[in-house]
Amino acid sequence: MPRLSTTVEAARKSVAAVLADEESRIKFDDLRSRDGNQAIRAGALLGFSALLLAAQTVQLSAEPGTLLNIPLSAHWAAICVSLGVVASIVAGLLALWSILHKGDYRKTKKKDLLQNYEAALDLSDTLLFAANLLSLLVCGLVLVTLVHSILANGSFLGAMNIFRGR
Repeated sequence: MPRLSTTVEAARKSVAAVLADEESRIKFDDLRSRDGNQAIRAGALLGFSALLLAAQTVQLSAEPGTLLNIPLSAHWAAICVSLGVVASIVAGLLALWSILHKGDYRKTKKKDLLQNYEAALDLSDTLLFAANLLSLLVCGLVLVTLVHSILANGSFLGAMNIFRGR
């Protein structure tokens, strides 16, 4: 256990040496704040991807005759949902990667610490942007296929009566 505390103490000293001036401390605090915001957004996106994946799984596994079932004649809807499943998984993996890859900046030289930290955060921003675009695409696919399933399996008013309990 002393080895871990020695390593942590050495890391603190090296960061303190880099952050000797006020400008570096302000930039480091700004980067840490940005890192925290990105982690929150990535976690929310990861949860949203899981929710979309669950919605698509329910739609794919619905029994024939139910409201959410994709009719056999609508091959395009089944393909859209299948592509949405893949896109949801990719979006979740991008969000996860944006969280996990940021540890690499610590393995660099002292003088490059802030630059590498900022570069890691920029890459994380790019990954989150791509994951957000994929999630929006999946949302559109889910909505289109849900509306098609509801209209194909009965009238919209019939579906509304089911939701009202009639």
